[in-house]
Amino acid sequence: DWSRHEGEEFIYVLSGQIEMFTEFYEPVRMDVGDSFYLDSRMGHCAVSVSEQNAEVLWVSTTNPRSY
Repeated sequence: DWSRHEGEEFIYVLSGQIEMFTEFYEPVRMDVGDSFYLDSRMGHCAVSVSEQNAEVLWVSTTNPRSY
């Protein structure tokens, strides 16, 4: 299933390789040093495709709501 929520996300590959999947775009293979930024409302997921598990820095924000 897609991950989908309010906010924005930044993904940076520290080691290994990942395949980044999004709801509206073709999959992207990412290597060490590559980054990806997206609106979190778009469906997304990532899978490690290297021999050993990839390590990533994954920053996710949420939009504050007024009550």
